[in-house]
Amino acid sequence: MDNWVRLSSEYVDMLRDNPVPVDLKVVSALKKPMAIDIYWWLTKRVYNLHEPATISWQQLYQQFGSDSELKDFKRKFKRALGDVLEVYQCKITVGPQRVTVFPSQTSVPTVAQTRSAEKQARLERVRDSRSASVKAAGPEDTGHWQTFDASWQVFTTSDLFDVNTAREHRDGLVPCGECRYCRFDQSNEEHHGENAEMSEVPLF
Repeated sequence: MDNWVRLSSEYVDMLRDNPVPVDLKVVSALKKPMAIDIYWWLTKRVYNLHEPATISWQQLYQQFGSDSELKDFKRKFKRALGDVLEVYQCKITVGPQRVTVFPSQTSVPTVAQTRSAEKQARLERVRDSRSASVKAAGPEDTGHWQTFDASWQVFTTSDLFDVNTAREHRDGLVPCGECRYCRFDQSNEEHHGENAEMSEVPLF
């Protein structure tokens, strides 16, 4: 006897009106059911995510409907998440009490992301060209405290500074290890994410 599932018209309409692209090659590469579930979940979470989202282990435990104890669920989740991160480089941190998902590149780049990447590449080429001209004309800038948005500061150089990435540093929108200013000078690390307001958010 064949198994089948009937989807309501409302559910079909929801899927049609709110599509989230996934990479079928990634799905086929993941062998474990939990790894596939985590991939689907992460794909949904990072889509249109503009600030870090913190989810408690208890929330994840309830969401994934595990029939094991919370301790065993955390161990299985971490192991399956490792498999997912080998094929999808999502920005996520795992702590003893919670999991934090950061704004990331979607598994399948959106049109907006593709255009943004192309624009950023063009800007980097222009910036590199200008940087070469500045270095040829004068002494090297070894770093200074740059003020932005009236009262915030970051230790940077004139070539490195960009107000949007400075705001990402201030708000903690990227992990400290990937922040250009934290990598440039250690003095920026203690100020990383000072303006971030982490709060519990719905899973979906």
